[in-house]
Amino acid sequence: MLPTPPDSSTLRRLIGAAGKARRNGTKWLLRRLWDELRHPMRLPGKIWRSVIVIGYAGGLGAIGFALRPFTSRSTLYVFYDFQVSPVTFDICWPVTIAENIRRKRGLTDIHFVFVPGYHDGFRDETPDYEAVVDRPARRWRMSQILVPVLQLLPEITGITICQSRSEATFLRVLHGRHVYPPSYWPGLPVAHKPAHLLAPAREGLSVALPLRAPSHAMRYVKQWQAAEQYDERKLIVITLRNYAY
Repeated sequence: MLPTPPDSSTLRRLIGAAGKARRNGTKWLLRRLWDELRHPMRLPGKIWRSVIVIGYAGGLGAIGFALRPFTSRSTLYVFYDFQVSPVTFDICWPVTIAENIRRKRGLTDIHFVFVPGYHDGFRDETPDYEAVVDRPARRWRMSQILVPVLQLLPEITGITICQSRSEATFLRVLHGRHVYPPSYWPGLPVAHKPAHLLAPAREGLSVALPLRAPSHAMRYVKQWQAAEQYDERKLIVITLRNYAY
């Protein structure tokens, strides 16, 4: 029995993929295959990913489980992976979710881990986004937005900015007792989802909204109020946002 020939839509996809490979070169093709393996859209890719997940996460997870007697029992490790996460104020979501997890489990503190992406430390963005917020701008945002946001939660007592994904893997293996996202591994990055906070709130469960200005910032405001003789008046804060994207 002769094999069934591919339909016209399949042929168009194959021809289109071959054309892109010729235009963009071998490096593009290898990266496209790697992206398909990490985020498969078709059945063969999903099968291969399942095999890799079992081997990768299972092997490292077993090592981490063996090291549990030597790891912290009271610290929640939060991994913010730039391969799948933006360099924006979206970081407020995992910070708030982490604090709710910490309270629920009765842990004492949170350690935040930044994991570099594959593309010069970040994820590969679209050209229109890159034209507005390029990679130097994203590095600037690291120190001017992301790290200051972490100061809004006193329970974050440690911050690690990894220089490589292998360093992040070592931390994940070594401190795997309490991790958010729970299924996170650097080889299988998982993005933070606001639904982890919004879904319980919609169900009527109590959700903590813990972000607060640090005490020293409040002290500076009070000093300014006293100097300007505004200490008897309430302040209104107006934030203006002008963004080209």
